[in-house]
Amino acid sequence: MAARFAAALSFDQFVAGDTARQAEWRRNYDHASSVVTEAVSRWGAPVGRWHLLVVAESWCGDAVNSVPYLARLAAEHPAVDLRLIRRADGQDLLDAHPLDGQPAAPLVLVLDESFAQRAVWIENPAALRTLVKSKQGRTCEDALKVEVASWRTKDGGRSVLSEVLSLMAPATSADTHADHKPLTPES
Repeated sequence: MAARFAAALSFDQFVAGDTARQAEWRRNYDHASSVVTEAVSRWGAPVGRWHLLVVAESWCGDAVNSVPYLARLAAEHPAVDLRLIRRADGQDLLDAHPLDGQPAAPLVLVLDESFAQRAVWIENPAALRTLVKSKQGRTCEDALKVEVASWRTKDGGRSVLSEVLSLMAPATSADTHADHKPLTPES
């Protein structure tokens, strides 16, 4: 996995290859600084060395609303490094980690300092997946899109950061994180 990580794209390289949503990626990355500070103050800085290998596409709304926050975490904390690969290059990883039986992106592989996989994070924060599942088939697609966009605006990247930071928590300190809820604007 180390060689695959080394060959992957940096955040800037990945975003530079996008023309349609580049401004959105940059805007979310710029906004992420204060959210990362908030998350680290609540959860603590990552302990040890972590590598986040992300399978995504730049046109993907789920990716543009989560990956920039993880990229900012990596930029601001030397214990975390992030690299990205496109779906075509990571289809085997997507197939190995399905969500509800289907490949889903973005897929974040949480790798330790030896590049051993310790956890995965898939597609969206748990609260957003729950919202979408509760509304599917009961509301029209356009209304669901509006509700998802509203949820993302209110959340501001907090949930993805708290979920991924909790995955990087050392096993010995799991109890200190077990009762934390995902960061929300109200918390």
